[in-house]
Order: sequence, then structure tokens, then C-alpha cells
Amino acid sequence: DIIVYDCAGISKKVTYQFIMDSQKPQVILSSSHQGYVNKDVMLSIDVIDDHFHAKNLEYRCLRNGEDEGVSWIWNGQKAYARLSKEGNYQIAVCVKDEVNQDSGWKSLPAFTIDKSKPMIQIDNQLSTYTNQSQTFTLCIYEQHFDEKLVKLDLSDNFQTTQWDHDGDMHYLTLSTIQDGSYHLNVDVIDQANNKCEKPFIVDFIVDRKAPELTLHGIQPFQSYD
Repeated sequence: DIIVYDCAGISKKVTYQFIMDSQKPQVILSSSHQGYVNKDVMLSIDVIDDHFHAKNLEYRCLRNGEDEGVSWIWNGQKAYARLSKEGNYQIAVCVKDEVNQDSGWKSLPAFTIDKSKPMIQIDNQLSTYTNQSQTFTLCIYEQHFDEKLVKLDLSDNFQTTQWDHDGDMHYLTLSTIQDGSYHLNVDVIDQANNKCEKPFIVDFIVDRKAPELTLHGIQPFQSYD
């Protein structure tokens, strides 16, 4: 309080209210999942400060390298948000108090939401029996592919190449090298644990040898009744 007197002894009292705050706000940013995930991700913010207001939150959210809006729901000094769109995310937040002190930027490790299942295709319609050697290409369509996650069960008499990659398309060429029975079973999951709709299974026989016909008991140049 300040009291002011003039020359006639008349006084006036003036009251000033102010806050002294030397403590920077603290913010804790967390998420429900990390790495590759095939479900929605929940974000949470905890602010530790006596003079914080939600309007003083700053955030950066990038999805696939572009700005993405986030709808925060506040409950006191806690905030929550849900991310459901597929993409690669980078998140960081910063809070300020009423005297303009900030917490500094706090970020999460980058993470990916991927809800799409891998797809398997074969470029050759294989029949149960064939009289020709077969060469065909297995194609897996998947953005977050890891060949270690491909379950490939095939006969020993197959000849295979190395995986070849073209963007989201991943190719493996298989060839038959001899006559015999062939079995192929392909199943795949991606890095977000999405499993393909159903595995590709095929069994077939390669037989390039013509049948031989032999007649017994008949002599050449003879006639028989």
C-alpha cells in the first residue's frame, strides 16, 4: 500500500497487487505408444506451474513433414489429445507462465501410426500340374516393410533371388530348377504388427518328362488274328 499526502494534509491510499515468480514452468509430454503402432496414439501434457494458463501452450506437430493440428482437451493443468491419422509424427511442446517464463521445448521420439495391412501378390497363375519350368515374382506391398518379418516357407528345390525394393513395392523372384513337387507358403506382418489378410499358399508339380509307351508280346512285321 502507498499513502500520498498533499500540502493540506489530505491523503490518498493506493494499493498495488503484483506477483513475484522466479520459477520457470515445467512440462511433461508423454504418449501411449512409441515406435511403430497400428492404433490411435494418446498424448498427454502435465504442467507444473502456479501461474499457468492453457492459452500459453505452444506446440509443434508434424505429420509426414507437414504441420498437423492437434485438439487439446484441458483438465486443470493436464491436457490430452488423440492422434488417429496414419503417418510419421514429430511432436514438441513449450509452455509459458504469466510472467513470460518458458519451460523450453520438450519433444517425443518420432513415432509412426500405420493401420494398413500388407498385401501379397504373385504375377503368375500357377496350376496344380505344369510341364514347364516356372519363374514368378512375389510382390509385397507395404510402406513399413522389413524382410525379416516375412515368413517364407518353401521347398528346397526353389531357387530365389535377393529382395528388390521399389518404394512400397518389394519383390522376390522364385524359379523351379528341376522336376518335382513344390510348396510355397508366404505370410507377412509389418513393423506396426499389421498382419496380411491371409497368407499365400500354393502347391504344384513340375513334370517335363514325356510319358514312355512300351508294348510287350508283339513282334514287328507280324500279323495276328
